[in-house]
Amino acid sequence: MLLYLADKFKALVPADPRQRAECLNSVFWQVGSAPFVGGGFGHFYTAAPVSMKYPIADIMIWPWYGQLVLNNLYDAAEFLDAAMYLHVVRWARQMAERDAVVRGRMVNRAWGPLEGQLHERHDAGDFDTMTQDKLG
Repeated sequence: MLLYLADKFKALVPADPRQRAECLNSVFWQVGSAPFVGGGFGHFYTAAPVSMKYPIADIMIWPWYGQLVLNNLYDAAEFLDAAMYLHVVRWARQMAERDAVVRGRMVNRAWGPLEGQLHERHDAGDFDTMTQDKLG
């Protein structure tokens, strides 16, 4: 679904065929790598160039893996000793602080603090005027 939207709105995925292939290689590699870190450690530790950007990979990975590392998913961070992966924890925290991530996590949320719940979003201004604390 995210790839469909990226293509539809011509965002996040490079248009250049070589760059697109490299980006999609990263995306589908992470989709296919399973348990805990899967092949991720090996790739980022030995193969990924430092200057390479993985924006769509961040967007696809953070909701499940970033949340797991921050112990917001399954309460498994301690069991997996996620804290020992300092750079992964730093990455997860940086992602969580991005304005777009903060706003995106509010959309369709029906739990937690009322100021963090935006049941329906039709306009960017809804974040300022339509959260549940302002409607209730």
